[in-house]
Amino acid sequence: MFSRHFCTFTTYRLIRCAGLFFAAMVFPVEALEYAIPNPKINQARFISSSAFHTELITQALQQTDSTLGNFAASPVDNPIPASRVPESVIKDEEFNVFWAPAIKKYERPELFAIKIPLLKGLAGCRLLLVNKDKPLQEDALQNYSSLTYGVRHDWISTDIFKLNNLNTLTALNNKTLLLTLEAGRYDAIPVGADQIQRLLETDEKLAKVLQVSDLAIFHFPLPTIYYVNSNYPALADALERGLKTLLKNGQFETIFNQHFKQQLNILKGDKYKTITLKNPFVIDDMVITDSAC
Repeated sequence: MFSRHFCTFTTYRLIRCAGLFFAAMVFPVEALEYAIPNPKINQARFISSSAFHTELITQALQQTDSTLGNFAASPVDNPIPASRVPESVIKDEEFNVFWAPAIKKYERPELFAIKIPLLKGLAGCRLLLVNKDKPLQEDALQNYSSLTYGVRHDWISTDIFKLNNLNTLTALNNKTLLLTLEAGRYDAIPVGADQIQRLLETDEKLAKVLQVSDLAIFHFPLPTIYYVNSNYPALADALERGLKTLLKNGQFETIFNQHFKQQLNILKGDKYKTITLKNPFVIDDMVITDSAC
């Protein structure tokens, strides 16, 4: 009753303050806290950099039974580096939801992990981006661990490559990564099939001198899932329920194919030699579904 009273008379400060004072006199502090609406509590705040995740989160939250509350996607336009987003969610700053690999690093009390794989393993399908003037040779791949691979310093997969004894050189950003490949200091850049297009869009001029090798791909389990700040249990529950509904009614499949059709086409067929790597960092009870590669 007091929630509606509070919202209805927001333009009348005197009445609002009087109503609040009366509530404080009649009800304990705990009850008063629930009488004041929090506009942020039912909003999924996440970085707006991915059209796929924006649509998926929006559609998932729209599946929620209205009796459980009203939930909405609230993408935030912020150029913050992707590597800093998890910490922002953990601290409950600008974001309260992010997506990342289901790894032990994020098993923290501040986070609730929704253990539903989102990308069909695309992040663990690593295409090899090479210089057109220096393509990989089939005989070189027989001893693939002797090649030099360019990786980002903040990629989670960098630790996986090192664990599997691959020679890696790190770069600070995508532009440096591509420039160094063009200069011939790397033999290849192993890029997740879900990210290859974004990487090439970093510099269209550089992209013209690079290509995806059709000889081999690296593959390792790396499911991508959503994490929600643990201060928002109702939001986490609504998002999980919504994702399950989308999986059941087929909408998830439709959304996924709309956004990753090109990547799926690249992986079609059996032209690639699959080189399997170990990944001991995956959450222990995470169910690994069939991979796109």
